[in-house]
Amino acid sequence: MMSKLFSIAALGLILSCSSPITKPFLSGKKGASPAEPGSQGGGGGNGTGDAGTDTISKESLKALADEIVAPTSDHCDAGVDKTALPKEGRSILRLMTRDEYNNTVRDVFGLNKNFTEGLSVEQKILGFSNNSTINLVGEQALSSYIATARDVAKTALNETSNLVCKDGAGCAEKILASVGSQAWRRPMEADEKARLLALFQAASADGVKIGLEVMLTGLLTSPQFLYRSEMGKDGKLTPYEVASALSYFFWATTPDAELRKAAEDGSILDPKVMAAQAQRLMSNERAKAGVNSFSDAYLAYSNVSNISKNADRFKDFTSEVRTAMTSEARDTFDYWLRKKNSKFKDIFSAQQSIVDDNLANFYGSQTTQADNVKVIDFSGSQRQGVLGFGAILALLATADESHPIKRGIYIREHLLCETMAPTPPGLVIAIPPIKAGMTTRERFAVHTSNAACSSCHNLIDGVGFGMEDFDGVGRFREKDGDKPVDDSGMFVGLDGKDQKFNGVQGMSDLLKSSDRAKRCFVLQVFRQAAGRFENKADVCGIRNIADDFIKSDKSLSEVFLNVITNPVYHERGR
Repeated sequence: MMSKLFSIAALGLILSCSSPITKPFLSGKKGASPAEPGSQGGGGGNGTGDAGTDTISKESLKALADEIVAPTSDHCDAGVDKTALPKEGRSILRLMTRDEYNNTVRDVFGLNKNFTEGLSVEQKILGFSNNSTINLVGEQALSSYIATARDVAKTALNETSNLVCKDGAGCAEKILASVGSQAWRRPMEADEKARLLALFQAASADGVKIGLEVMLTGLLTSPQFLYRSEMGKDGKLTPYEVASALSYFFWATTPDAELRKAAEDGSILDPKVMAAQAQRLMSNERAKAGVNSFSDAYLAYSNVSNISKNADRFKDFTSEVRTAMTSEARDTFDYWLRKKNSKFKDIFSAQQSIVDDNLANFYGSQTTQADNVKVIDFSGSQRQGVLGFGAILALLATADESHPIKRGIYIREHLLCETMAPTPPGLVIAIPPIKAGMTTRERFAVHTSNAACSSCHNLIDGVGFGMEDFDGVGRFREKDGDKPVDDSGMFVGLDGKDQKFNGVQGMSDLLKSSDRAKRCFVLQVFRQAAGRFENKADVCGIRNIADDFIKSDKSLSEVFLNVITNPVYHERGR
């Protein structure tokens, strides 16, 4: 019976494809990240669990990002003839993430269960797990999606009252009318309904419930469900695609009834209506899902849950502490953005974070109540803003100690949108062995003095060395071994000049006022919203948003709203 169900459902997937889709792939072990999270290796990478950028041209990515975050642009500045520039973004299909899949199933069928344990974990690229270039469904993954869809279908038929009926084809049509358009995020065409009803007819010889199960399995394994369409029509996203884009960006789920109505009557295309809907979604508590997804891409903190440390050196770095560190970064960033309406400078200068008692004790502090949440007060300490999050500091380290190279690369790539050159072929950079009488900084400094390494490490090491006032598990320290910590740092080329600083606090003070860091933040929000990296058609639009962000000192939440409602997002290929 199971093989018959799978065969019919697979047939339904093929039949429901109304247009060709590029042959996709999704590799990775079920239930595990395809990249080593928090890798504790040597000098390569920043240890955040990325798959790397092998699937794209680093040279192209660097050129585009540099143009967006640069102080000026020959292509985009006022007075420049822009008629020769591309004006439309790229049409894409976006595979739902596992979180989006679960949330969509929850809202379509009213089911509160994790259905995605059998699906491959998304590959990350530069922190983003929703990138449409690398996350696709291939032949090997298809059976997992069919099995998951069958599980959803069986559970829904057993637990959802509005799916209970017994009158054959009429019942099937009623169910499609109830859930089909919400699942596919647009009205179903007559031929699409016919294909799914044909699945029901083919399987209902074994009973109406079996027929319904196969039909729903086909519905949930179709590209129309698994992939979010942003193909556009006549150069712009359709009303239903706009509603879907807003809903998944903020709530990570299918549009609600109000959004669907605005799509149905076309009013969502009115800029004022679109802005009002975006504000409504942002103001709802469910927007925490979208903020969390972005903050983890931007700051790459969640992989701290997967790392291990030398138990002899860090015996109190327990699983409870690691989990609490993830919660601190996630909940605090959301609190700043949605509750406090923070500005860019605030996320680098904030003197409080949301923690539990376990993490407060680990930091050597105590919690107090503020706005109905437990917080610790950083004032008077060296911990400050996002770079004070233990998750980030502990992740950018080895099992035994801090890792200045990982920290330097992280700051450059995640917070300044720089594309670091790869390690030269044949050059192996190993972690300098721990040596009595030498600090971490003294041992790692060999990279800067080595001619083969110095061109890159002059950019990296001065940044990483300035974070040495925090150890390998994110605790403040004044000594490294028996020697005082040297946390003097140098930011080479930050906003066009070399800038000295001391410690994480000093670095945070530089970044909070950095125009490049602000432009990078806007670019990272765009990457999250678009589910892809920028292309030439996006450059001027993103720069315009960044220019406005810098000049008007807007809040972070306003950047979210400006990106998702901006023409640079909604204009697509004809």
